[in-house]
Order: sequence, then structure tokens, then C-alpha cells
Amino acid sequence: MRKNINRQAVTILTTDPTVFPILKAKLTQESESYQIHAHFFSDRERICEVLKDLRQLEVLEDNNQQFVWVLREEEKELVRDILSFHLASVITTNKMSLETDFMNSLNYYPYVALPLQTMILKQVNHINKRDDSMPLDLTSYHQLNPTEKAIVSQLYKGKTTNQIAENVCISYHTVNNNIALIKKKFNVKTKVDIIKHIIKTNQQTQLRQKEAKIYAKTI
Repeated sequence: MRKNINRQAVTILTTDPTVFPILKAKLTQESESYQIHAHFFSDRERICEVLKDLRQLEVLEDNNQQFVWVLREEEKELVRDILSFHLASVITTNKMSLETDFMNSLNYYPYVALPLQTMILKQVNHINKRDDSMPLDLTSYHQLNPTEKAIVSQLYKGKTTNQIAENVCISYHTVNNNIALIKKKFNVKTKVDIIKHIIKTNQQTQLRQKEAKIYAKTI
């Protein structure tokens, strides 16, 4: 008999109970190192209530616990609320990509499904008032290698993982692996945090350069 030690706990959170048997079967087929659980919500209003409670649970800081939210089409706008409350992967109930997205949500945790990425990136850029006319200055990012800088540049432009892979001419998995390294170097937890960090740092760099030019004209 095999011992179940150090098994990663995975909790599926969704309003669609039909996805759990599919995901459980997929995970059992792919790996024996996980324990999978499910929590079902009656409706989206209940999700909003539970999010506030989840934020206070110590289990959210447990490295052996992963949360995967599976949202219906009409619930996808909740993704930003979910990510603002705790570290989690968020995918959709789309049966065409459900199994692939689920495995990506574990292998690249925290992960956001492609249909949700574009929506989040646009919202983040709008909220953080990214100026499209402001060029991205990566000269101060000495900790990043050329590939990571290329990925950061693509993220700044609001590109999804698939678009980055195509534009930088690397594989989808290489993009995700590099994003994981960038998160460690920036000391952030999500791809959204990377973008926020880039926008804020770039705004500060551009402001310093503008102030330096003004000062140079006065002397």
C-alpha cells in the first residue's frame, strides 16, 4: 500500500457540480500526488459572501493547498474579486478546454484561463492608468534575462500567454515557466501583480527622466 504523505491538496470551487467528476478523473489519471476536494456554491451571490470568509482562513497561506475556481460564463467578471481576496487559479466551465486548463491551473499555479486573461489585463491597465504613449523602459531591470524582458514587454502590451508565445517565438510552457521566475524576482504572486509592478515602475522611471530633463534646462 502506498503512503499518502506530502500530498498536495486541491480544492475545486464552483457553482457547476458537473465539472467535479471530470476534473477528479483527469487528476487521478495524471497524478497520484494530489488530494482533490470540492466546494459547491448555490449562486454567485454566495461566492461573494464566501470570498470574504476565505480571506481570513489560515489555510490560504498553506503551501500544500491550492484553490481552483471554475466559473460559468456569466460569473467570469468575478475573477478580479477572487484574485484580490486570495491566491488561486481561475478557469472556466468551457468543456473544450476544461481538462487542459485544470492541469495548467495546478502546474502553473496560480493560473488564469486564457479567456479571462485579456479581460483582466484590460481592467488592470485601465485601473492603473497605463499611458499607451509612454514607452516601456526596461534598462533598470538588471535581474531579468533577455527572454524575461521580452515577456515583460508583451505583458505590458496586454498580451495573453498564447500571444506572447507566438510573438516571442517560444513555447507556451516556456512562457509560463519564465513568468514563474519573473514573479519570484519581482516578489509578487500573480501575473496581474507583475503588470501592476511594471506599470508603476515605468511611471516612476518616466517621471524621473522628465524631471532630469527639466532640471538640465535650468542649469
